[in-house]
Amino acid sequence: MRHWVVSIIVFLAVIKTDGQNGSYAKNYVNQKKLLRDSLGILVLNNALSPRSVITNNKDIICVATNWIEQYPLVAGRTDTSGKLLWSNVRLSTPPNNLDEDGNAYILARSDGGAYFVFEYLEYRNLQNHTEYYAKYPHVQYIDSKGNVQWGPVGKRLTNMIVDYQGGANMAHICYAPDGDIMVYWTWFNDHNTVGVENEFGTFVQKVDPTNGELKFGESGKKLFNFKASSIKQSPTGNIYMFQDRYVFQNGGDSVAYFNAWAEKQWQLPLLVGINADCLVGTNNFGELLLIYGTNEDIRARLYDAQGSPIWIDKILSLSFKRIISFTIAQWSQNKWVFKIVGDSGNSVFCIDRNGNTCWSAEGIKFTGGILAVQPLDEESILIAFGKPNKQGTSVNDLYLQKLNKNGEPVWQSEGIKVFENVNTNCIILPDENGGAFLIFDALTEYEPQYRPRGTYLQKVDKNGNLGLITFIKDDETINNTSSTALVTCYPNPSKELVIFRLKTESDNTANELILYDILGREVRRFNINSSSSREIFLRWDGKDRNGVEAAPGIYFYFIKTKNNINLSGKFLRIR
Repeated sequence: MRHWVVSIIVFLAVIKTDGQNGSYAKNYVNQKKLLRDSLGILVLNNALSPRSVITNNKDIICVATNWIEQYPLVAGRTDTSGKLLWSNVRLSTPPNNLDEDGNAYILARSDGGAYFVFEYLEYRNLQNHTEYYAKYPHVQYIDSKGNVQWGPVGKRLTNMIVDYQGGANMAHICYAPDGDIMVYWTWFNDHNTVGVENEFGTFVQKVDPTNGELKFGESGKKLFNFKASSIKQSPTGNIYMFQDRYVFQNGGDSVAYFNAWAEKQWQLPLLVGINADCLVGTNNFGELLLIYGTNEDIRARLYDAQGSPIWIDKILSLSFKRIISFTIAQWSQNKWVFKIVGDSGNSVFCIDRNGNTCWSAEGIKFTGGILAVQPLDEESILIAFGKPNKQGTSVNDLYLQKLNKNGEPVWQSEGIKVFENVNTNCIILPDENGGAFLIFDALTEYEPQYRPRGTYLQKVDKNGNLGLITFIKDDETINNTSSTALVTCYPNPSKELVIFRLKTESDNTANELILYDILGREVRRFNINSSSSREIFLRWDGKDRNGVEAAPGIYFYFIKTKNNINLSGKFLRIR
């Protein structure tokens, strides 16, 4: 019964959404042209709330929840040029098609495949015909070609049974030192029986990566008699677990430390006196950073890998009193960068290994909601944030800003606009050249042009230029035909100003000139007013469409004319 109710609600919601903007079918058929900001790649159609990783081969693997069917998880893989290698592959396809998957984690393989762990939801009936649901931990293997390998629902990781409601919440996946897969989940079983205590626990299962064999027995290995509210893996491979203090339990001040084989090393009451949500960070030394709110200020503690305090309760900010939402990332060997969304707004902070705040006590404030904070290199970090869009809806447009080590904006003060009508998720995956790949979910847009709902991929380089590689190669794609002689640019090479001289026939006027870098990314676009003049001059000041100085290198120009004669050429920009 519950499942049909959910289906009806979703169906009505889809009708309502489409009705607000006109007929879906009408807009899809008549307005297929994509929005100009949709240069990103649609990786997963109709899928929101993504997770993503970048592999050692520099491919990008995503997983997200499909909102058209019965909420299954779908996965996709693309290379760094944006070419889809496979997409919209379901992690589970049960016979009755009544599954709901959730909360997936990804573990990449070196050959381009990946393992996915997720919560598989089963509906059951008690003897009195009362329906209930149970969430069980599953693992699925998808090979490099996008083929599902471990059956229609993957491998179930435990034989434990849910009596009434509850089950697993996936928490972490990683490799063991011997190459096996380690999967962590928390467990809650509601017996619905008077006098019988409900069950809690945190478990791990060791899985053979070749055939899915379970190596910690049919039920897995129990690590705790309580649920871990957070699991954090340090760069050394060891695992920190934090006791859940809020869900049907007393106490909850413990932090436990496990090695890469899931063997407990110590358990200590490190969270005593902390009564609010806590940021958790580690570094290459295996140290543990805790940042928390006291309702009076924001404080931090640092512990070594043995759980001994290095320093405790340093005040980081008096402007913020508590933490509403947060994220944290290691920035170089000796500092961390983190965001806090609290009563005082949205800010990005930086703290070093000695407990000193690197910027002001208010941090670097952003007017929109901060979606992601990610170091790019030793000198800079990238911030993804949302701004209210021109329609004034509750959904924001996605912007980027780069900060240097002093917390100063590197790009224009308002940031760089990436995409319109983005949901609340953005993942930043740094590349090796000071740029990053962006994974985010966006909602459908109908007017005036159609854009599908789903999970998108976009690229930003270190200078703030947006765009994925489009496979433009030097003389392979650009043919210097006789028509090219109608366009000249000078000086070539150029340090600053470049002048384009167009000579066209009066009945074949030019429409626009587009500049691309050597990777095929659009740098600048110039509209050319219709004219009967046989000679037109255009000037490029050396800046891209975001006002950032273009890097030295080879650039290509394309000019499209009224009669679709494409004029093209290349020039060199030097310092």
